[in-house]
Amino acid sequence: FSTGKEVFPAAGPGRYEILLMFQNDSDSALEDLTLHDVVPGTFNIERSSVRSTLSGEREVDFTKEPAREGIHVSWPIGRIEQNERIEAVLEIQGDAESEYKVADAQDYHGATFGDEVDEEPNLPEWVDEAAKPKAAAKPKAAAKAAKPAAKAAKPAAKAAKPTAAKAAKPAAAKPARKPVAADGKPETLTKARAGGADDLKMLKGVGPGLEKTLNELGFYHFDQIAGWRKQEVEWVDSRLKFKGRIERDEWIKQAKTLAKGGKTAFSEKAKKDGTYKK
Repeated sequence: FSTGKEVFPAAGPGRYEILLMFQNDSDSALEDLTLHDVVPGTFNIERSSVRSTLSGEREVDFTKEPAREGIHVSWPIGRIEQNERIEAVLEIQGDAESEYKVADAQDYHGATFGDEVDEEPNLPEWVDEAAKPKAAAKPKAAAKAAKPAAKAAKPAAKAAKPTAAKAAKPAAAKPARKPVAADGKPETLTKARAGGADDLKMLKGVGPGLEKTLNELGFYHFDQIAGWRKQEVEWVDSRLKFKGRIERDEWIKQAKTLAKGGKTAFSEKAKKDGTYKK
């Protein structure tokens, strides 16, 4: 299995988002998975959500108890299937004046799970009944022989001579865009264009660390991200620590608006609250 954790500022001073990940790479399902984390005691837990790559959003109530380091938070996930990934998101709010170093909160506090499961999960009785083969239906009596076909219709009239249509003037074609590369890699830049890089942190879900990763991959501007196609999204996603953020946070939709000089609800709030101070 593989695990990961990422912490980055959310919209608003003193607000942070914690993302935990557990990927079951074993050759069987696992029982009784529980994710663990520790939140600084000076912060309040605002909300929590859990998402599965197989079943989408899952209703999981977290538990919390005092610990020496702060507040110990646990998510009792339960069974996790083979090749399933679970992501738990926790949003915390603290005093805007107090210092909280995101880099100091990246430690992963572990996960526990029970036995490996080789058999199929228990299914309700109605599923078993549905799986039973139905008795073969009795063949219907052979239909009476159809009446002989009607006499052949008269041959169709001679086709009219085609009238040559005037050739329409071709519409002005837009410059063709290069097809997606065989490996799915989007077009990248070795450095930002004249005028400097765009502030990619104005995209919801992109913090300072993720912005650095995108720059290292060759993406500095909103219009680059706005133009990603499906295979290109997959190429970028495979190189990010946490998968699925591009589609889940709608980076392309946000980037299209920001590339035209527009604003999104997140970018307006981030600038107003000074979420990311350079």
